[in-house]
Amino acid sequence: YFEKQFCGPGAQPNSNAFVTEKVLPSDCEMPLGITVDNQGNVWYASTKKGTLGRYDSQSNKFEEFLIPDWPTRSNPTEFSMVWVVKADRQGNIWLTDDKTSLLWRFNHSTCTFDSFKSPAVNPVSFDFDANGNMYLVGVRSKSLYFGDMSKIKPGTSEGFTEIKLPLEQFKGIDDFRVSSGSVAVDSQRGVVWTTVLAFQQKGQVFRYDVATQNIKVFDLPQELSSPVGTAVDGDGNLWVTDHGTSI
Repeated sequence: YFEKQFCGPGAQPNSNAFVTEKVLPSDCEMPLGITVDNQGNVWYASTKKGTLGRYDSQSNKFEEFLIPDWPTRSNPTEFSMVWVVKADRQGNIWLTDDKTSLLWRFNHSTCTFDSFKSPAVNPVSFDFDANGNMYLVGVRSKSLYFGDMSKIKPGTSEGFTEIKLPLEQFKGIDDFRVSSGSVAVDSQRGVVWTTVLAFQQKGQVFRYDVATQNIKVFDLPQELSSPVGTAVDGDGNLWVTDHGTSI
């Protein structure tokens, strides 16, 4: 039943004038996070099999790398959400492991993996700044975290510091309902954006100024109470998707 519902057995590629489908090389991948590196390779992660895949669009070939420790791989009905896959300045690929609250780094030159304990519980979003350092949020943490890439150490959460967010407006709401949305770095302006939400109850956007360490809070109207996805455009404007609506 699980495979029939989630794994797309017998998938056949399709296409139209706008979209071309590619069938992944393994069954029941359940891919989620995806990114494209500077060489045009497409990277994706399997939430079920615990593999990091690379698709070379020039040769039309796939290659997959097994993440060394992925507990849900052997459990027939479990998977770990990989919300983000992203390349750093050195071309290494980073991804989140929701189930174990880990961050994985794939070294592209040695094809090996390192894991780091995420200080943010259930890591859901991260972004790199102009210096290659990381800003991170987790679903259950409700804080912003800064990762100094020169100080991180595999197997630990060393190198990360917490930046507490002012959450006074969420008082009185069941703590379990309050979660982080995502993070987006505007390196050009030295600004980090993040969101916090109580699904369909309350939503706020936070603007963290890196130089001054000041945080500005933007309250959202009631109909925009679930801000999740964030992205910054070339003019420094923040775009946000609201998970509770079609807005």
